[in-house]
Amino acid sequence: MPSSTASTPKARAQEFRIHGMDCAEEVAILKREIGPVAGGADNLAFDILNGKMIVLTATDAATIVKAVSRTGMRAELWETDSPKATFWQRRGRTALTTASGIFAIAGFSLHAALAGSALAAILFT
Repeated sequence: MPSSTASTPKARAQEFRIHGMDCAEEVAILKREIGPVAGGADNLAFDILNGKMIVLTATDAATIVKAVSRTGMRAELWETDSPKATFWQRRGRTALTTASGIFAIAGFSLHAALAGSALAAILFT
């Protein structure tokens, strides 16, 4: 007689946009506050650049939103490429981070040109 094993359905990860999360300090605060609600900090994943938090357990979204609000930040369910989202809402941080890198390289290049070489720019700052 074949044995049938009942498999439990795997909980679907929930993704949240976290307004106000922009560095590792906020991630630590969220882990401390949301971790117990989500069954442990190991059930959380973060994408700081895009302001995204992923909860890997089947926790009620309203409970997560309420817990995030206790940190002073705001959470909403992640909407993939919402038609009403503007370019800056979708790609603003990426664009500004890229621009920052380009300007840093340009600034160092100018500094190196004025100093005579990159080594001189580093040694004689």
